[in-house]
Amino acid sequence: MEAKIQLEKISLMSNHLQDDKIREGSGFQGLTTKRLVIIEKNGEKYSPSPAQKRGLKMAPPPCSLALLASLLKFLKNSFDDHYLLREVPQVRSQIQASKFIIRHDVQRNLPWALTLAQKEAEAGLRSSFLVDLNSPDLGVHEREAKTILHQINDLEHEVGLLLPLPEYCPPAKTRPTNFIPHLSILIHQMEELLEQPIFSLAFPDESLMYPEQSYFLATKICASSAFLSQWLLSDRLHNLHPQVWEREFSSPPDKILQLVLHPELWRD
Repeated sequence: MEAKIQLEKISLMSNHLQDDKIREGSGFQGLTTKRLVIIEKNGEKYSPSPAQKRGLKMAPPPCSLALLASLLKFLKNSFDDHYLLREVPQVRSQIQASKFIIRHDVQRNLPWALTLAQKEAEAGLRSSFLVDLNSPDLGVHEREAKTILHQINDLEHEVGLLLPLPEYCPPAKTRPTNFIPHLSILIHQMEELLEQPIFSLAFPDESLMYPEQSYFLATKICASSAFLSQWLLSDRLHNLHPQVWEREFSSPPDKILQLVLHPELWRD
């Protein structure tokens, strides 16, 4: 028997949200979730990967630092400019120019994220590093994490928040009425460690909850919004060799490219 997956879209602006304070300015406008209905296959539950849900093939990890250098050079030569996620409002006001944003989703190996931050700084590029502080796979204790985040920030990159993977987020916290308060706690945790405000966040690939319209969520810029994902390429889902990219540029879907990298996939 072949397993089947059903994704049912549910608006979070529903009767479950009765608190006007949550509704006003909370970022819930356009926020939707998908209820994943899993059908058992051979007695085992089947859960699709993000790539499978989107009908995409996973790129073969790992990627090399040589490829990264080639990729960064290609980006610099192909776009008018690049920005950080926190600069999105001014990016949208300059729609006539092509631009790109490099976003790192850091769930594993935080020290290696610093290595990539250094490589990109050497190339004259700034990136947005969104970190899941609650991930058990960061490979560092809190004190070391604080030092690394400050080092990334000192390289003129941006540090923001990556929301936890579903398996590390209690189901009760993902309910509409609980989500924004839980998000506020995570934001405070990151800002306390970084010792300054953050401006950007994102949902991980495995998330089934995405904002659809406004690129703001809880007053922060949400990189996962449909508004900012019209042209998105990921090292988990796409072949990032520059020769392949030339096909992308023949008919780009947007003026802004968001490139999503996962540091653990990149090696010497």
